[in-house]
Amino acid sequence: MRPTCGCGKLADCVVYEDKMEPHCKDCAFIAAETVGGVMVYVPVDWREWENARAAKSYKSA
Repeated sequence: MRPTCGCGKLADCVVYEDKMEPHCKDCAFIAAETVGGVMVYVPVDWREWENARAAKSYKSA
């Protein structure tokens, strides 16, 4: 399942390595311009994102 960006559009990429926040291309460009040195990842398969989020929430519990 492909997540949505905070603006409501379908996510195209993931921004912020530690948070793995889904963003559309427009919002990812804004984040990259606003915060210097931001990593932007384009998942080949969104299941990888889901698994990473699940593992992260399991560790914090």
